[in-house]
Amino acid sequence: MTRNLGAGGVFLYYSHADPRALPLRVDDQVNVVFKIPGHGHMQASARVAWSDILGVEETSTLLGTGLEFADISHEDYKSFLKVITENW
Repeated sequence: MTRNLGAGGVFLYYSHADPRALPLRVDDQVNVVFKIPGHGHMQASARVAWSDILGVEETSTLLGTGLEFADISHEDYKSFLKVITENW
């Protein structure tokens, strides 16, 4: 789930079924795809700026990750900026 969006990146949090799950490591490179209502899909590569375990339960682990966009097409970035300025 997206928690916070900004022009340079995104804060995501997600639940993982394995309570021993480890967060992504800082400086890992990941590929992300966002489905933006009314704009289709946006793809980007991103660098993990921070990552942490937010909570642990018996059946799952809640993980949080801050991603900094590293490579995104001009058109996808324009669509992304339009969405965040209209909705946040």
